[in-house]
Amino acid sequence: CKDDTSRNRPMASAFPLTSLPSRVAVSGNSGHGHHAYSIEERDMFANCINHIQALQSDTSLSADGVLPMPFEAFFASFKDGALLGKLVNAIKPGTVQERNIGTSSNNKKSPFLATQALGAALQGCKELKVTLVNVGPNDFVEGREHLILGVVWQLLRLHILSTVDIGHHPELAKLMEQNESIDALALAPPEMVLMRWVNHHLTRAASKRRMANFANDLKDCEIYVVLLSQIAPQLGVNVSGIMASTPVERAKTVIDFATWGRRRDQHRW
Repeated sequence: CKDDTSRNRPMASAFPLTSLPSRVAVSGNSGHGHHAYSIEERDMFANCINHIQALQSDTSLSADGVLPMPFEAFFASFKDGALLGKLVNAIKPGTVQERNIGTSSNNKKSPFLATQALGAALQGCKELKVTLVNVGPNDFVEGREHLILGVVWQLLRLHILSTVDIGHHPELAKLMEQNESIDALALAPPEMVLMRWVNHHLTRAASKRRMANFANDLKDCEIYVVLLSQIAPQLGVNVSGIMASTPVERAKTVIDFATWGRRRDQHRW
């Protein structure tokens, strides 16, 4: 079904979908500093997990009511260890043995099984090179939000980058540099491949900007604006108009366009 891409398109001067993040202070702060997290961060992580195919197809997670995960149940969903272990295996199958993961329904009945599953899952995290500093099973059982978010963020990042390669996307062969072999590209770190992909689109757009890192180069959101105009021309991104705005306004507009585009694609049929 065709839709009118100009209708309900977010305007460069209006930001109806975004606002300042809703910060939540973490209870039980110790003398090592105070912590907080944003509701938006929690909800985005929950949404990402709900859309991981390997987890969607796991019948035990759906039968036990773990997935699809209500956003407000995010932290509680990790308490028994089953979801954390299965998330690790979604990144690298077989990292955690299934018998050590168990099921959410059984683990909830036994603190021992939950602690065992969490221990096995965290060991799997270490095998994936996830940074764990003073993080243990009790942090998940007691729902220490900032620690859980820190671990889950690293796992989601690994999951996303695990598909950034020539095997999943043969079209990435276009990114090969002069005298570079396909084997060399296949061995390139996913972060490097992703930056090449971004720079490829910046070149196509005749932009003078280039991306060399995932921090300072992206802070002003100019690269995001150009990238959106290239990969989603149907959104009608007004590049010059958005570039004239402040960095904060530019960031809001980028989020609006990305959110609107995702909703539009989800409802297309």
